[in-house]
Amino acid sequence: MRKKLICLFLCLMVLLAAPVYATNDPSLDSNSTVGPLRTTYISSCSANLSISSSGTASVQSSITGVTGVTSVKIVASLQRYSGGAWTTLQSWTETAAGRTLTLYKTRAVTSGYTYRVSSKVTAYNGSYYETATVISSQVSY
Repeated sequence: MRKKLICLFLCLMVLLAAPVYATNDPSLDSNSTVGPLRTTYISSCSANLSISSSGTASVQSSITGVTGVTSVKIVASLQRYSGGAWTTLQSWTETAAGRTLTLYKTRAVTSGYTYRVSSKVTAYNGSYYETATVISSQVSY
């Protein structure tokens, strides 16, 4: 009996000590309710999109890692909804040493569609890393 309890205790310790990899489901629309991300290395992350009256999409994405994070990376994708699916128009990648990074990009878009930004952000801590996907609100133009 004692060996079973020790084995159970050790199994629980292993499960609770494992790093958490968090992501929002990219198939969810911006009106879906998703609980807060439970992260180990990512303190905060965001993705934002605005479109001017002349059709210029402004893409912004950011990540802040916790203390101890050595580098961060953002892969931001501007997506258009068409034919019942999201398709990527353009992607940008930026990396930085340290724990903070903000990406700003612009691109012309066509009227008559709905757009969003899907950003995959990664925080590195030595040989360990954590990735999350964050999606902006949808913008119709």
